[in-house]
Amino acid sequence: MKPEMDPERIRIAWHYPAMLQIREEGLSDTDIDETKRLLEQHNYIKIRILQSGTGASNKRELMELLCTKCGAKLAGFRGRVAVIYRTKEMHALE
Repeated sequence: MKPEMDPERIRIAWHYPAMLQIREEGLSDTDIDETKRLLEQHNYIKIRILQSGTGASNKRELMELLCTKCGAKLAGFRGRVAVIYRTKEMHALE
């Protein structure tokens, strides 16, 4: 079975407040650990990238790096806010 995103769950995730903020230091080990913990509980999470949080890299590169380290996929961006997800099937593949 191919792990796929649920458009309805992603639509709902956009309406909730951001669960994580990436701060001016950029991506830290704490951010990665917290993202993994949140994905364990919620599967779909909303992340806000603070304007000073992008540093030298752009927001898409930052989110792709976070997704790679957490075994997640990027669902999309709205401004400086992104939704990422990890389905149960994707978690089982790790």
